[in-house]
Amino acid sequence: LEFRTVYVHVDLGTVSKVAGDPVRRGEFLGLADAATSPIHLHFGVAVSRPSFTRGGVTVPSLWYFIDPWGVYDFRPNNYL
Repeated sequence: LEFRTVYVHVDLGTVSKVAGDPVRRGEFLGLADAATSPIHLHFGVAVSRPSFTRGGVTVPSLWYFIDPWGVYDFRPNNYL
């Protein structure tokens, strides 16, 4: 399995880091994107998992976003 950290609801035009840059506590990362969430950012973890079959249903190999409420893939309206 491969893991990556993810910042969600960030205005990409204000991001101060690029993929792979280290991040320190209290460091500016970017501003919240007013179009998706004007008041907060989410920090999460994404995991890449090979496809698997459970209960006769095949789950594709994708990056899955893990947060306290569940696991999501990056297709609209899809919750596992």
